[in-house]
Amino acid sequence: GKTQSRISFKSIFRDLEHPEIRHPALFDWAMVGSIIAIGMPSLMRQGLNSISTMILNSSAKPYGDAAISAMSIVAKVIGFMFCIGLGIGQGFQPVAGFNYGARKYSRLKSSYRFTLIFSTILLGITGCFGFIFAERIVAIFRDDPDVVSTGTAALRFQSVSLLFLPITVSGNMLFQSTGKSVRATFLAATRSGLYFIPTILILRNILGLTGIECSQAIADLLGGLTTIPFVVHFLRGLPQDDEPA
Repeated sequence: GKTQSRISFKSIFRDLEHPEIRHPALFDWAMVGSIIAIGMPSLMRQGLNSISTMILNSSAKPYGDAAISAMSIVAKVIGFMFCIGLGIGQGFQPVAGFNYGARKYSRLKSSYRFTLIFSTILLGITGCFGFIFAERIVAIFRDDPDVVSTGTAALRFQSVSLLFLPITVSGNMLFQSTGKSVRATFLAATRSGLYFIPTILILRNILGLTGIECSQAIADLLGGLTTIPFVVHFLRGLPQDDEPA
């Protein structure tokens, strides 16, 4: 044991004393590019979430602190619910990646269907709970009539749109785990970016506070509808298990 430890320390110090020693495998730019491509959808999702939050607060500002507080509360509640679907989707990722790499396409399809159905049922139940008890949920955070009124409407809108989140999340995870980074990045950008930002900027001028309350729900609906043709085209294009990819 001591001999092995000495050898290990000598190896470490030798590398430090001779910086000319390099390991080309550590600088495989193709691998670096692959890592970036796989992580880009998550980066896009988190980055646009931050931007959309700033735009949401800016849009709610003319309606006072109550509106800002209400939308912030709803964002936190829906964010928690969204994490349920995201967690299921992330659990699906290694299954999808393994079966796609092993060319077990029937298993990939069945695991995707299971993920979609299970997450839809779970988020559907969660959405029903949020819709029915919206007023009480908002009041837990802030017992102010204006905050509760605005927050209740927004939470009910988004509780209904939770039914479309499993489509977007599971589709995004499917493409991310099978190396389709461009499609995964595009779909990751729909919920908080490509659809939400234009929607809230337009509806706040047309419907006022109601437009702000329903903007995220509309973005979720559009994101789900956009994901469907991408997923259908991908799954239909998969060969049989015994065929080469």
